This record gives sequence, C-alpha cells and structure tokens, in this order.
Amino acid sequence: MKDTVHEITASRAAYTNDIPHTPLRFALYAIKPHKWWFVATTTVVIVAAAISQSTSYFFKLIVDAAESGASDKVLLYAILFPCTVFVVQLLFRLSGYLGMRAITTLNKTTTDLLSQYVLDHSHSYFPPNYPACLHRGKLC
Repeated sequence: MKDTVHEITASRAAYTNDIPHTPLRFALYAIKPHKWWFVATTTVVIVAAAISQSTSYFFKLIVDAAESGASDKVLLYAILFPCTVFVVQLLFRLSGYLGMRAITTLNKTTTDLLSQYVLDHSHSYFPPNYPACLHRGKLC
C-alpha cells in the first residue's frame, strides 16, 4: 500500500541526525573530516618558521668560516643561504595553499551541515524555537 503525501511529509519532519549544539563542539565536529588539512598546514608553518629562524645561523657560519680562513666553507654557506631562504618562502606559500584548502573545505562542510539541518526540520519547528536559540546562545 502506498504512503499518503501526509505520511511522507510527517516522516520527513521528524529530524533524526543531530549536530552538536554548542559552537565549539560544532566546530570540532565540522573540522573532523578535514583534520589532515589543518594538521598539514600547522606542520608546514612550524617547519618553515623553524628554518626561517635558523637562517641567522648561516651568518654565524659564514663569519666563523671567514675568520678561520676556510674560503671553501664561506662559499658553501654563501650559496646555501639564498637556497634556504627560497625553501622557507616556498614552505610559507605551501602553508598558505594548504590553509586555503582547509578553510574552503571547512566552509563547504559547515554550510552543507547547517543547510541540511535547517531543511530537515518542518516549518512549524522554527517560529517557537528561534528566539530561544538566540537567547541560549546555542545552535537549535
């Protein structure tokens, strides 16, 4: 026997997939599928910052090699310095790209989650509950 339109609408009105109700828990819930983008971004930033801070050590090596008269080491360190700066800049650019991917995928996920959450409720759910949601500071 076929379901009537009224029964189908009533079954859709009962929303069963709950999302977290506090903003922090919702953020962690939304980040979970994309956590490796955020881990990769953070890792690349930390590595780039560590290498960037160590570039001043190249000046010490160049000065020490020049004082000891080791011209081959001076040449080696003088060549390695711009290469290191180039690698650091590439890593910072890579971190920007990874961060962009992390944020845009997170934006899409949160938009999809919240849109689906709203669309899965019936219209009669919102008028009595909307002001209470704003007052409590929670996601309904």
